[in-house]
Amino acid sequence: MSGTGHELKRGRCSAGVGRSVKNRSMSEWNMPELEAMLAIGCVLGLGILFAIRLLLVPQIQADTAMRDGYPAVAQVIEIRQTGVTLNQIPLMYMVLRVHDAWATREVTIRQYVDLGNMPRVSEHVRVMVDRHDARQVAYVGLVHK
Repeated sequence: MSGTGHELKRGRCSAGVGRSVKNRSMSEWNMPELEAMLAIGCVLGLGILFAIRLLLVPQIQADTAMRDGYPAVAQVIEIRQTGVTLNQIPLMYMVLRVHDAWATREVTIRQYVDLGNMPRVSEHVRVMVDRHDARQVAYVGLVHK
């Protein structure tokens, strides 16, 4: 390969010094570089999938509580935004006083709540309580009078 600034050494093609990565043709990449780029891509992809899974875990747990739970009424004691949003839906921190057939107790939950379904302090709301763990509560919506 004379005249191109490249030399073929033991099956590898080395580009001339000073050439940018963007200007390399496919024949100028050697296997260790390609393997390193593939490994970095895989690590980044797995990291993104792991981050998505972490964001969805609270929502998945709330759905499980709703399927395996019983309905109850709660009063909102405290409510505030956590600063996290998902598709412009805020993650809310709520302290609720749950009233059911067994007892009245206060629970703290974090759940994504649509702005159109947002309760205010002292309002009564519908919740679902997990049958196996009464501390697991999911906000369902406002109580309509």
